[in-house]
Amino acid sequence: MKKVLLTIGLIALLCGKSQAFELKKDTRTVSANGVCFAKIANDRVKINIKVSTRDDESADVAFTKTKASNADLEDYINGLEIPGLELETGRVNISEDKQWNQETKTYDVNGYKAEIMTTVDLPMSQKEYMGVLITKAATYNGVFLENFSIYVSSMALEDAKSECLSLAVTNAKMKADKMAIAGGAVVSQMLKASYGAINTPRPYMMDNRAVMSMAKSESVGSAPMSINYKDEEVKVQVSTVWEIK
Repeated sequence: MKKVLLTIGLIALLCGKSQAFELKKDTRTVSANGVCFAKIANDRVKINIKVSTRDDESADVAFTKTKASNADLEDYINGLEIPGLELETGRVNISEDKQWNQETKTYDVNGYKAEIMTTVDLPMSQKEYMGVLITKAATYNGVFLENFSIYVSSMALEDAKSECLSLAVTNAKMKADKMAIAGGAVVSQMLKASYGAINTPRPYMMDNRAVMSMAKSESVGSAPMSINYKDEEVKVQVSTVWEIK
């Protein structure tokens, strides 16, 4: 509990970028920078599945067909009852299927196309289901697998940053102690602190061609899909000022 309160206090101090006590003229100080590098595991995996249908005569018909296919796919996914599943239907797009006519210098409308994008997001602990989903999605006509990604969830990232922030201040305190002792003094209390940079990992992305290739391997009965990933790195830097006596 004491460690949690200390971490919360440091975050409150540092989130304001800078906080300081009123210094007396005879206050002696020492400044020190601290840094923390921490490893954090990717804990989520997701893929965007686009369902696309066209109709020669009607945009409404194209959209109705697309909704039906998308609803069927979502029913299948929900039916798997995957722990921690996040399923979200996002972008909907309806457009004319046009082709440029060189003779008339105008576009000929050949029909209408409707698209629905659904995001399937799973905990890394359930990654085995991703191969099952990719295989199932590949059986639908007009389905495209896009933007497969592995990433660190916001909750896990915030926890890692908070812990690293505390360690960065500890690192700064250690440096301040060494400088103070070398000068015949001791560190009393932290008077000022600010964070200069917090570097966080970006999601690992795979393009749609690679995803479709992965789906093809799954469908022909190859070994189950293997998701290779490595721990990411979080970096936090702080600047501190300490009173010495």
